[in-house]
Amino acid sequence: MKIASFSAPLLAMMPGFIWYSVRIRPDVLAFTFTILSIYYASKKITYKNAVYCGIFVSLAHLSHPIGLIPGSAILIYFVIKKKFREASLLVIVWCLISIPWLVRNYLVLGDATQGFGLPIPRSISLLLGLISPDSTITNAGDVGSLFGISIVKILDGMLNEFVNLYGTLE
Repeated sequence: MKIASFSAPLLAMMPGFIWYSVRIRPDVLAFTFTILSIYYASKKITYKNAVYCGIFVSLAHLSHPIGLIPGSAILIYFVIKKKFREASLLVIVWCLISIPWLVRNYLVLGDATQGFGLPIPRSISLLLGLISPDSTITNAGDVGSLFGISIVKILDGMLNEFVNLYGTLE
């Protein structure tokens, strides 16, 4: 009890805990939906629970790309348990909830998989039609892109503005 009464106020005053407690982050929402999907997957596997599990898996995936991992694990769990109809129902519900966002990304950004956490190379995405050839995303899926704009292009633009403002670099 003495340790707890000393460490709790000390922990409450640490800047890291204060910083993360006031920040709204999508991780918390993804974690909540993941816990709910695991809850329905761990109950008796029925069609109703598979639908609820699919709803919460898709919401976890839409709130943060890391939701793809527990969703895939739950799908593998259903297949191992030989519940193929429930597994296919989970995939159908997952797709039905996720497809409107994919369509929105394709219409607005020209890239259906932008920010969705799917590791699909640009060449394959073009082949499958997930990216339009005239998309606004320059390096879709690359680590070096920020909101679809290449960091190299940002730095090049900054350098051009500096040269326009101050003349040459000499």
